[in-house]
Amino acid sequence: MVKSFHLSERITNNILKAEKSNFISENKLTHEYSREGKSFHQFVSDCVNQGVISRMDVENFLFESLFYGYQREVYIYQVASCNENCMKPEIFLNILQDKYEYIDDCAYSNIANMAADDEKLVAVKTIYTNDLQRIAKIQLIFKTEVSILRKGGIVKTLSYIPVDWDVNSQILSIKFSPKRHVFDKEKQPERLKIHFIDQLKEMFNIQFIPFGNIHKEALCEMSKSLYRQIYEKMVCSKPQNLDSYVEEISDGLKKVLGVEALELKATGNNIFNIKDNIQKFTENILISDILLGAKEGATLEGVEGVVTYLKFSDGKKISARLKGRECREPIFGSESYMALRSAIENARRVNRLEVVWLGKFDRLRITYEAAETECLKVHFYKNLKEEEYKYGLQMFRKFERYGNGKLIKAVEMESQAQ
Repeated sequence: MVKSFHLSERITNNILKAEKSNFISENKLTHEYSREGKSFHQFVSDCVNQGVISRMDVENFLFESLFYGYQREVYIYQVASCNENCMKPEIFLNILQDKYEYIDDCAYSNIANMAADDEKLVAVKTIYTNDLQRIAKIQLIFKTEVSILRKGGIVKTLSYIPVDWDVNSQILSIKFSPKRHVFDKEKQPERLKIHFIDQLKEMFNIQFIPFGNIHKEALCEMSKSLYRQIYEKMVCSKPQNLDSYVEEISDGLKKVLGVEALELKATGNNIFNIKDNIQKFTENILISDILLGAKEGATLEGVEGVVTYLKFSDGKKISARLKGRECREPIFGSESYMALRSAIENARRVNRLEVVWLGKFDRLRITYEAAETECLKVHFYKNLKEEEYKYGLQMFRKFERYGNGKLIKAVEMESQAQ
C-alpha cells in the first residue's frame, strides 16, 4: 500500500504566497482551491493523494520556490580549486553519501518528506558537461531548524539554505532567509554560512580565492560610475551661460573677501577654491532637481542606478557614511555628498554600497557589502527571483577593476601582491 502524502506547513511557510498561487493556477485548480477553503499545504496533500497532482510536480515546485523567494541574503565566493575528481558523477555521489547516506542519485529531491528539526541535505541537482562525463553545475538545498522568539515563547521553524556552484565560472553562492528574532545566535545567517561553507570545503576540498580589496575597489568604481552618469545628464541639461556666470561670481567674491594668497592656500585646502566650490554648489542644485523629477515619475535615461547608502574611506584622512532618507533616497543631491565630493572622487575603496537599479525590475534595491575578504555579501530588499539575482551579480561584475568579466584574474594579482 502506498503511503499517503503529507506536505507540512513548516515547509510551505518558507514559500511566497505568490508562488503558491502560481502553482495552484498552473495546475488549473484555482476554482477548487477557492471553493474548498483549505490551507495550501492541506489542499496540495489532498490533491496528491487523489492523483490530481503528482509527487514529482510538488517536489519540483518546492525546489524552485525554496531556491530563491525568501532567500534574500547571498554570499558569493570565487573558487580557486577543488578536488577535480569529485566532478565525476560517480565520485560526486560517493562524496555526498559519505556524509548523507540516504542520497541515492545526483538528482535527488525529498523536501516534502523531511519536515523534522534535524539538519539534512534535502535536494541535489546537477548539470553535466556536453560529453556527460563531468558535472558543470551543482545545486544543493540544506535544511535546518531555527528557533524564533515570538509572543508567547519560542517557536521552532525550518530554514532552507540553497547552494549554487557553477563549476565552469568558479562561482559559488550560498543563500539565506534573514529571519527576525532568532533565538540561537548560531542559527544567524552569518554563523550558518560558516557552518555550511566549512562542510563544503571539507567534502570537496574547496579552496577559495580571497577577494582582498578587489570587491571594495569594484564597489568604489560602481559608486563613481553611477555618479558620473547622473553628472553627465546634468551637464547636458545645464544652462549654456552658467560657467561664465560662475566665473564672474567667483572673481567678485575673491575681491570682496580679500583673502591673501588665496590660490596658494587653495592648493592645500580646497575650501579656498572659491570657483570650484561655487561650481559644485550649482551642479548640486541641478542634480537635485533631476533626482526630484525622477522621484515624481520622470525617467532617467542613461542612468543605470542611484546610490542610497555609501560607506567609504579615501585611504588617508576621511572615513564616512552617507545615506539617503531611510536608505531609499539618492545621496547624490545631498549636502553631505557635495561636501565630501572631492574625498569620494579620490576614494579607492567602498566597504558598503546600497543601489537602486533603475533599468529593470521596477527599481531593484540591493546592498553590496565587502566587509569580508573571502566573499561578497549581497542583500536583496524584495523577495528574490532568479533573474533578479543574476542581474544584481551581473551589475557588480560590470564594475570590476579589470572590466573583462574575469574577477579571478584581478583577485590573483591582488593575492600575489600581498
